[in-house]
Amino acid sequence: MLSEEKSGRINFHQSTIDALPLPDESVDAVMTNQVLHHLPDDEASGWPEHYKVFQEFSRVLKTGGSLIINSCSHQQLEQGFWFYRFIPKALRAVKEKHVDLDMLSELLQRSGFTNTHHKVPLEVVMQGEALFNADGPLDPDWRSGDSIWSLVSDEDLPGVLQYIKTLDDSGKLEAFMQQHDKPRASIGQITFTIARKQLSA
Repeated sequence: MLSEEKSGRINFHQSTIDALPLPDESVDAVMTNQVLHHLPDDEASGWPEHYKVFQEFSRVLKTGGSLIINSCSHQQLEQGFWFYRFIPKALRAVKEKHVDLDMLSELLQRSGFTNTHHKVPLEVVMQGEALFNADGPLDPDWRSGDSIWSLVSDEDLPGVLQYIKTLDDSGKLEAFMQQHDKPRASIGQITFTIARKQLSA
């Protein structure tokens, strides 16, 4: 990586996502990976920050260039992560920050993107083998692997952990994990939304 940077083949920039330090129409592709839900934005406001970011992506992309967004659909958030069943308040908060796919396509269209489609890689497991560790949520290091746990209040966390421990002690936790993990096989955990900057008329 260092040699590629020294040769000028790779350049690193640190900036905000809505003000990229790149010239107009200078890149072939833009990819964002599980980032958009961190924008200070929501459905009630009409997603203006997302729209601003997509316009910035359009600015730096060459005509016909590709935009790839890695995000989660609302269905994937609801059913693709078995342990989210323990933290419904945090799940609601996360869903409120995620643009669902239909609205995402609409925002992209309004920002000058076309040929939008969604691809779900069913084989991808975001947590790897750790996802199938039923008592993982009891381990702080395991919980640190998903930022949703930062949305669980200090008041609620002890009760959540006690419930999980009760299931574990009664021998029911593994079955809980297996039952609530089943939908993931058909809906996946992430969605790649792919679009192109509209060709000039």
